[in-house]
Amino acid sequence: TGALFRRIGQPAVVGEIAAGILLGPSLFGAIAPGASSALLPASVMPALGLLAELGVVLFMFTVGVELDTSAVARGARAALLISQAGIVVPFLMGSTLSLWLYPSLAGPGVSFVIFALFVGVAMSVTAFPVLARILSDFGLQRTPLGVIAVSAAAVGDVIAWCLLAGVAGLARAQ
Repeated sequence: TGALFRRIGQPAVVGEIAAGILLGPSLFGAIAPGASSALLPASVMPALGLLAELGVVLFMFTVGVELDTSAVARGARAALLISQAGIVVPFLMGSTLSLWLYPSLAGPGVSFVIFALFVGVAMSVTAFPVLARILSDFGLQRTPLGVIAVSAAAVGDVIAWCLLAGVAGLARAQ
C-alpha cells in the first residue's frame, strides 16, 4: 500500500497506516473477529507490540543521529514559536470539541474541566515519528524547513506529553 500511495503523490507511511487500520484489530477485528484472531492471536500481540515499539525507537534514534544540531540552533526561535502554536491551536479546538463530546463520552463523576483539558491536550500531541518518516521519504529531513519541522514537533511533543501526564494526574486526584 505504501507504493500505491506514493503513486498518487502521498507519503508511503500514510498508505502503511491505512493498511494497518484496515487489516488490524480496529476494522478487520470489528468486521471479522474470528478471522482477525486467527491471523493475529492474542498470544502474539504483546510481542508484536514490543517489536513495533522497538522499531519506532530505532527509527527515532536514526532521526536524532542524522539531525544537524547547528541547523537546529539556527532555527530554534522559529521552532519554539511553531511548537507553541502547534499546542495552543489544537488545544483550543479540542477543548471546544469537548463541549459536544462530554455528554456522550465522559464517564460518571468526570468533571467537564478535566474532560476538556484531557481532550484539548490529547489533540495537541503530534505524530512525531510519522512526520519524521514523511520528511525522510521526501528527502526533506536535512533542509532548513525539515529541521525546523522536526525541532518544533519534538519540542511540542515533549511539552504536550508532560501536560497530558499532568492532566492524567489531576484526573486521578479527583
